[in-house]
Amino acid sequence: MSGSDSPSFSRTRALFSFLLFNALGVFIFFVSISAGGRNTVVLDHICTWFRSAFGAFIPWVTAALMLCCLADTFFLRRIWRKNATELLMSAAKLSGFVIMIMGLTGIGAETFPALFDRRIIPFIMDNLIGTMFTALVVAIFFMPFLVDYGLLEFCGVLLRPVMRPLFRTPGTSAVIAVTAFVGSFTIGVLATEQMYREGKFTARESVIITTGFSTTSIAMMMVLAQMMGIMEHWSFYFWTTLAITFGVTAITARLRPISRKADNFYPGAAPCPEKIVTSRILHHAWEAGLARAGTQAAPHVCVARSLRMGFRMLMTMMSTVPAFATLGLYLGFNTSVFQYIGYVFAPFLMPFALPAPDMSVAMTASAMGSVDMMVGPIYAASAGELGVITRYLMALVPVSMVAYLSGYVPCIKSTEIPVSFSEIFLIWFERTALSLLAGGTLAVLFLA
Repeated sequence: MSGSDSPSFSRTRALFSFLLFNALGVFIFFVSISAGGRNTVVLDHICTWFRSAFGAFIPWVTAALMLCCLADTFFLRRIWRKNATELLMSAAKLSGFVIMIMGLTGIGAETFPALFDRRIIPFIMDNLIGTMFTALVVAIFFMPFLVDYGLLEFCGVLLRPVMRPLFRTPGTSAVIAVTAFVGSFTIGVLATEQMYREGKFTARESVIITTGFSTTSIAMMMVLAQMMGIMEHWSFYFWTTLAITFGVTAITARLRPISRKADNFYPGAAPCPEKIVTSRILHHAWEAGLARAGTQAAPHVCVARSLRMGFRMLMTMMSTVPAFATLGLYLGFNTSVFQYIGYVFAPFLMPFALPAPDMSVAMTASAMGSVDMMVGPIYAASAGELGVITRYLMALVPVSMVAYLSGYVPCIKSTEIPVSFSEIFLIWFERTALSLLAGGTLAVLFLA
């Protein structure tokens, strides 16, 4: 029977699940061990083993996933004709599949030699596809041990008292922030829109949350850290990225355009602001964590659900990133577009006295982040040897900038959250510049 028939047993089981499974999640994601001559987090060791065992099959499995994604997009759900945004993303999926076939077979090498520059399609095939697929699959598999057994709720309640004074958002936004960070930015955006439409968030609060907390997931952070070769600094990278992302949000909430947003509720919705909890916060956090753990399914059920829910994200990411990466890398290596745009970030990098090659790569890659979160790091990783400070910054900025054209903008523009394209672009610039300053400072202090 359920816990209502045996409260003591239910609470004991909840305590057991909360302590055991969360400890396992923390161990896998954050504890470093030495194995195979490398000292890194357990999850990275698992990724290394996975690639060693199945690396030869990953490109072909990715191609099959892309084909499934195309079938879903054009024939099953037919979302390609839903609106202009979906049409653009559908074109990216189709282009990504073509690029994948070109990379697997070599077709087009003579016709499009610029695309087969070792820094573009060959680099995507040899470095990006395997790293990205492995990190996503492994992280999705183990994610339930970090998010399904009460740790998220426990941390969310503890964070509530600081949300209003620091970020000008309701305490419940802490849960959305943590959920987005360990799940997907789409979760944060969709959850925020729901709260906005229900009258629980105002327009300004919704914009702060979606542009400040709805960033990429831990799985993608693993991809970035591996790509930039900083897994030996994973714990430092993860916690400083988390702190900088939230710290920059506290600043941008007080800058234009967000500070000028109307603090009004959704039209027609009955205002329903949250009640403030000011006492026994640790008790409430503990009870929230136990309640989640006590009502959660068995681990194998949670893992199966995570894989099922993550499958569509895996298909979409693996289908669209090659297209945007190819476009960004081609423009980055064959034109001066991003180099000129990148000069706006020079004042925010100069204090750290980066070598000239690193400085050039960092400015250009930061500008390329406006296209897609992966394009800048791919460009940096393919540009040659870089110092640890530059590699850290190139893994940090894609997370803390939050907004980018390929995935985030279509997602937020499909909601009722009132933010324009020009406002998103300005917020992207502010967040990128502030992240470079904060990240560079910490890197000089602790990594140099």
